[in-house]
Amino acid sequence: MKKLKISNETLVGALAAIAIVVLILGFNFLKGEEVFSTTTNYYVRYENASGLQNSASVLNQGVKVGSVRRVTLSKNGQGVDVQFYVNDKVKVTKGSIARLISTDLFGTKALNIVVVPGDEYLGRNDTLLGTVEPSPLEALGTDLNPLREKAEHLITGIDTLVSALETERIKAILANIENTSAALNEMVSAENSKLNRMLANVESITSNLKANNALINAALTNVHAITDSIAKSELTSTIATAKVVMDKTNAIMQKINQGEGSLGLLVNDKALYNNLNQTAIDLDKLLLNLKKNPKRYVHFSVFGKKEKEEEIENTVK
Repeated sequence: MKKLKISNETLVGALAAIAIVVLILGFNFLKGEEVFSTTTNYYVRYENASGLQNSASVLNQGVKVGSVRRVTLSKNGQGVDVQFYVNDKVKVTKGSIARLISTDLFGTKALNIVVVPGDEYLGRNDTLLGTVEPSPLEALGTDLNPLREKAEHLITGIDTLVSALETERIKAILANIENTSAALNEMVSAENSKLNRMLANVESITSNLKANNALINAALTNVHAITDSIAKSELTSTIATAKVVMDKTNAIMQKINQGEGSLGLLVNDKALYNNLNQTAIDLDKLLLNLKKNPKRYVHFSVFGKKEKEEEIENTVK
């Protein structure tokens, strides 16, 4: 049995063909196209396909069933033509819609194929009806437009009201400022002479201080010398003497509080205080009686002296 001989040229050609096929398949796979399944091309037209890019996803019921092949301007320049393919498992009927939607808040676009029930199907390269679904931000802006318009009207009204109020207020403020400045002018005019005299006095004082600068320096020097002499005097001995005197005074006060000595007895003995108080009261009564009845106490008769003394004693009692 003879072996089959393959030339090098044939082998190189086969490897090159295989490499080209793999390259094409890989390129299509990277583009997002179906490699091992059959697909059908379709077209759709939009007035504006902003955000839609080549290889964008084509969805059906939330599942990716194809990709966008090409996004180009229409031949007449009116609108945008979009070529896309769909897996043959999805049967696109007549009346189906290719809706341009946003898949996230960043504006990423995709096509959502809405298939309507029917028995008639679109052929290859047929055109679907295209609609555009507003993005979440656009929908939010649409919902907020009436509120924004009302807010603008309200702000305009508030601005008008504030402007009117501010105009009247500014006029009042300017009038007050004018009145205040007039009052200040009158006050300054009235006090101008006083201010001049005050400034003249200040100038005179500064001149006198300047003229007597030497005397002031000498007086300060004398004061400094006096304070130095006081600081250098026998202040310690004086303080010691005062301390001795305070100690002796403290000892005397302690003796008085303890009832020692005549003064201590007088301060602490209540009976002695009561007796002295009663003696003062009796003496006061005697003096009053003496003023009222001096004849009872001044008697020149030799006789009857004893009776007079008894009368005096009775009066005191």
